[in-house]
Amino acid sequence: VSGNGKLLIGDAASSMSDNSQGGADTLTATGDSSYLFGDASGMFNSQGGADSLTADGSSNTLWGDANVMSASTGGSDTITATGTSNILYGDAFKMESNSIGGSDTITASGSSNTLIGDANIMTASTGGNDQLTGTAGNTMYGDALEMYDSTGGDDVMTGGYEMTGDAIIMSASTGGSDTITATGDINRLVGDADSMRDNSIGGADSLTATGNDNWLFGDADHMSDSTGGADSLTADGSSNTLWG
Repeated sequence: VSGNGKLLIGDAASSMSDNSQGGADTLTATGDSSYLFGDASGMFNSQGGADSLTADGSSNTLWGDANVMSASTGGSDTITATGTSNILYGDAFKMESNSIGGSDTITASGSSNTLIGDANIMTASTGGNDQLTGTAGNTMYGDALEMYDSTGGDDVMTGGYEMTGDAIIMSASTGGSDTITATGDINRLVGDADSMRDNSIGGADSLTATGNDNWLFGDADHMSDSTGGADSLTADGSSNTLWG
């Protein structure tokens, strides 16, 4: 579909429940400010399909499965955006009640795009093993912006400007074993989170940067009552800063 402000939903206009199963849908939008849901607005005790979502433009938002997932499992989705200021979620805006993210492939070309492997907020949920790829100027989070009592997936992230293996905030959560790679200057790579607290545990992450003036944090910028993982940090260039 072409035009601005469109709404595309793969399966149900409102919600899926009671062991429903989403199909393998293909959704494509060209233009700005459109919303694409691979399966439904809400998924409750349901399974998402293996969907393909594509947007070309700016300020589009793509959810691989739903806005809210409760006691549900995301599909293995392919999500792609070209342009600026697009937001790509592998699964949902909110995952709760033992939901499980799918193993999604998320790709963005352009600048100021945000790639999130699973959800904006994860509560008592598990992230999928996602692959995030972007061009310089994009921001990536392997699992979520906020994780509470949740477990991150083993994510592979390549090519962004700011890349965080699990979340901005991890509370009582466990990070995945993530692989993060950046080429260029002034990139920021964080293995687990900006902030780890409440008995959170970092994953065994691998961070690699090629270029100058890069910052690599094996676990977090700030840790409180938490445990770091067995991380591997490598930088090739000058004036790089590494915290194990």
